[in-house]
Parts: sequence; structure tokens; C-alpha cells
Amino acid sequence: MAVAPPPNDPTWTLYIPLVALTIAILGGCLWAYRVVQGLKGNNEEGATSPDDLLTPLVEAYRAGQMSEEEYLRIRGSIERDSGSLPASAFLVKPPKQTRATDLPTTEELPKVEGD
Repeated sequence: MAVAPPPNDPTWTLYIPLVALTIAILGGCLWAYRVVQGLKGNNEEGATSPDDLLTPLVEAYRAGQMSEEEYLRIRGSIERDSGSLPASAFLVKPPKQTRATDLPTTEELPKVEGD
């Protein structure tokens, strides 16, 4: 059962600042707790590991979308920043792709006579 304040008694309005102050203090404590945890490094989100950074690069290198020099440069940068290489950095080189310069020219192709 809810009890309504008497219609002519203004003393209940004295509780409004108390309620607002309580809500502000609780919100401030929650905010301060999250800031302190963030400064300590106890984030709920996981930190990015070198393996997380290198996985898309390894996939691009295996697919032939990235040159070996570029891959080695980025891998070296990640190794310097983290202090070690992740397991996914050791990979088998992709097969050599045929380039347009490796194909025979039209003069080198055998001539085919029509019917």
C-alpha cells in the first residue's frame, strides 16, 4: 500500500534532494570503480594479442595479396612491439603465382591453321 503525503504538508519535498544526491553518489562510485579498473589494466575486454594482429596478414600473404617484403616488415614490427612472434607467424610460403611476364607472347605461340 502506497501512502500519499498529506495535501498541505510540504515536508515530503525535502526528500527530493536527498534522493537525487544518493543517485548521484551511487553513479559516481560506479564510474570511479570503472576508471580505476581501467587504469589497473583489468579491462573486461580482452587485449589484442600479436596473434590477433597477425592472423589477417598471414591469410592475405597466403592468398598472394601481399608481397613477402611487406609481410616480413609488418611481422618484424609486431615482433618488436610484443617481444615474441605468435605461432601463426611460422607458415609455409604460398605457391609461386604465374605472372603475365612468364607467359609466352603471341609470336612464341604455335600457329594453328584454319579448316
